[in-house]
Amino acid sequence: AQIKRLILETLPLGLMLILNTVMNRLDTVIVALTRPTLEVGWLGLSYRIYDTILVLPQFFLNILYPLMLGSASLSFRRLFSRSLQLLTLSALILSLLLFLFAPLLSIFGASMLPSVPALRILSLALPFFFITALFQWTLLAFHQEKLLIKTYAAGLLFNASLNLIFI
Repeated sequence: AQIKRLILETLPLGLMLILNTVMNRLDTVIVALTRPTLEVGWLGLSYRIYDTILVLPQFFLNILYPLMLGSASLSFRRLFSRSLQLLTLSALILSLLLFLFAPLLSIFGASMLPSVPALRILSLALPFFFITALFQWTLLAFHQEKLLIKTYAAGLLFNASLNLIFI
């Protein structure tokens, strides 16, 4: 009975994480199916750098989450507002730096320079990821996992459409 309850309680979060993973990797699958292996490698290098940066908001929000759960409405609003400001500013700075310094991929060899456009495109997504991460944790704090599933499903459809158009 406890295992069944645990599965039912965690299923929405698990489904949201699966949708998120598919949404964030769909372009890699499409590239792998339609392009030469070398291009998949270039995209893979760009993603390794991008994924490394994406841990920053997650670390911050892992620390913030217990505070979110224990906050009264007024202090929660302040906490949310300040976190949003910090994440937005951080993301914009990191996005700009990543975009500008993407050509430094040449330190891995001149053959990696074709990774620059993909890394620049990914750099533009950083602010969206940083900000949506805060909304994700906020919805989790308010037990709105089902809304997260709908949001990530819509994001997956939007992302799939863009990938099919531009890849």
